[in-house]
Amino acid sequence: MTDLLGALGQAWIRVLIFPGGLSAFLLSLLVAYISGCRRLERLCAVTLLDALPPLCAITLLPLAAAPSFPYGLDLPTALLLLLWPIVRRFTTTTLDPPHLIESYIPLLSAMLALTSATTTFDLSGLIRWPTELPYQIALGIGTVTWLAALPHLLPPPTDLALATSRLGLILIGSLPLSTALSVYTEIGGTLPWLITAMSSATAIAGTIAFGYAPVSVRYVLAGGAFIAAGWILGAGQ
Repeated sequence: MTDLLGALGQAWIRVLIFPGGLSAFLLSLLVAYISGCRRLERLCAVTLLDALPPLCAITLLPLAAAPSFPYGLDLPTALLLLLWPIVRRFTTTTLDPPHLIESYIPLLSAMLALTSATTTFDLSGLIRWPTELPYQIALGIGTVTWLAALPHLLPPPTDLALATSRLGLILIGSLPLSTALSVYTEIGGTLPWLITAMSSATAIAGTIAFGYAPVSVRYVLAGGAFIAAGWILGAGQ
């Protein structure tokens, strides 16, 4: 923990400017506006406290344009940090098991496909393009399924915490997109900011589009992600 805090102190650009800090705050407001919230609730101490875990997750993301950082973040931990505002709400609201299954099964299937394709839980695996076709297919299906699950995973963002959570989840979905753009275009090594902007915009557009898609689309994609993960795991044995 001491080493991590020391590294964060030296990487103040990450904490205060990008990908956390001011950039995360402004992008969270933009995501909330695009998601239909024209006026955020007045911030309060509890809301800011809820926003800290997802903000920490965004700060540690391995985005192409972000300064290097010696510590990584694994996907389950990032997911827990980003869903912290929802976990907090579970303590004060009645759980609806059918709704939870409908919301989280596609996301879990996507996570299984992503970790199978990258052979690691570390988020840095999402910025390394696989060399074998089955792994590329699994990574692609996992990414699309992840983006399709997001519109129904979180309620409409009405405060900074929910907006930050949604932003972080979208940015995770943009990591494989930025990797693909870097591999199949010539701008990856020279213009990392452009790669990050293009992949983030694509992820946001995909999330919005899947918000209007029928529920069956999510289940079909979740099934495809599960099959792709099983194919990878079976081939590795």
